[in-house]
Amino acid sequence: MLQRPPTPTSPALRADTEIRVAWATLLKILTAALAAYAIYKLRTGVELLLLAALFAVALSPAVDWLEERGLKRRGAVGTLALFGIIGVAVFALFVAPPLVAQIGAFWTMLPQIETSILSGVEPEGLLSHVLRPLFEGTRSVGLADWLSRPLTWGPSVVKAVAGAFVVAILSLYLLLDGRAVVAWLLAYVPRRHRGRMSSTVPEVFAVVRAYASGQLIVSGLFAGFCYAVLTALGVPAAIPLALFAGFCAAIPVVGVLVSMAAAGLVALTAGPATSLIVLTLYLAYHQFEAYLLVPRLFGERLRLSPLTVFLALLAGGLLNGVIGAILALPIVAAYPVVEKYWLSGYLHPDAVEDHASLRAARGEAEDHEAAVDAVLKGEKVPPPAAGTETAPVLATEV
Repeated sequence: MLQRPPTPTSPALRADTEIRVAWATLLKILTAALAAYAIYKLRTGVELLLLAALFAVALSPAVDWLEERGLKRRGAVGTLALFGIIGVAVFALFVAPPLVAQIGAFWTMLPQIETSILSGVEPEGLLSHVLRPLFEGTRSVGLADWLSRPLTWGPSVVKAVAGAFVVAILSLYLLLDGRAVVAWLLAYVPRRHRGRMSSTVPEVFAVVRAYASGQLIVSGLFAGFCYAVLTALGVPAAIPLALFAGFCAAIPVVGVLVSMAAAGLVALTAGPATSLIVLTLYLAYHQFEAYLLVPRLFGERLRLSPLTVFLALLAGGLLNGVIGAILALPIVAAYPVVEKYWLSGYLHPDAVEDHASLRAARGEAEDHEAAVDAVLKGEKVPPPAAGTETAPVLATEV
C-alpha cells in the first residue's frame, strides 16, 4: 500500500521558526528610542538652538566684515554683542514705554473704535458679519482683567525673556565656535563620506545665510516703512503695528496679508480714505520688496516658487506653529543641495537634470513655461535664454 509523502504542513516537516536578535542590535534600537524620546522631551530646547543657529548665520556677515577690518574673531563677536546690548537698552528706554502706552491706549479706545468702524458698515453686509465676531472675540479675551493679575501673565513674560536671552547667548557662542561645532558633528560621519559632507555643508550654509541675513534686512525695512506711513497718516498704535509687520515679514505669503489686514482695520479709525491709502501703500511696498529688494538680497540662492513657499509654511506650521513655519523655509531651500550630493545616486539622472533645469528656468516666465512643457512631454529641457534675470526669490505674490 502506497503512502502519501508528507506535506509541508504535516508533523514530519513542520518546524518552529526561531528569530534571534543580537544584543548589539537590541542596544542600538533601545538607544535610538531613548534618543527620540529625549529629543521629544527637549523639543523646546531644540527649537531655541535652531533659532539661535539661524540668528548666528544671519549675523555671520557682520562678524566677517569686522574681521576684514582687522579684528580677531573674539573681538568681532564681542563688538557685535556690545551693539546688541546697546540696541536692547535703546529699545527698553525709547521704544518700550511708547509701545506699552500705545497698546494700552488702543485697548481703551477699542469700544469707540468698534463703534466708529461698524457705524459706516452695512449692518447686514458681508463686512459686518466678518468684523462683528472679530470685535466680540477681542472683548471676550478680557485683556484688562488679565493685565491686572501679574501673577498670571508674569511667568509667561519671564519665560519669553529667558528664551530670548538663551537664543542670544547661544547665537554668540555659535558665532564664536561655529566651525569647531561643525567639525565635532562631522566627526560622526564616516571618513569615506567626508568629501561629500565638506561640499554639502558650505553650500547649505550659503543658502541659509542668504535667507537669514536677507530676512533680517527685509523685516527691518518693512517695519520702518510701516512706522513712517502710519505715523504720517495719524493711525493709532503705529509702533506696535510696525513691529507686528516686521515680525510678519518673516512669514512669506501669509505674513504680508495679516499685517495689511491689521493696519487696514486700525486705520479705519482715521477714516475709510486713510485705510485705503494704508492698504495701497502696503501693497505697493510689497511689490517693490518682491520684485526689486528681495532678488537683490537673496540673489540666486533661494529659487522657491510661491506654491513651494506656501506648502513649506503649511507643513512647518502644522508641525510646530509659527516657529516651525519660519524654520521650514531654509530647510526646503537647502533641499536642492542635499539632492545634488546625497540623493543623485538613488534618483534617475533625468530627474536630477530636470529639477536643476526647472530651477534655473525660473528667471523668466517664458523659459519656465518652456521647461515645464518639456518635462511634461518627456523631452530635454531647453537652456534658458541668454541675459534673462532671476525671478523674485521667495516672492510673496498676492
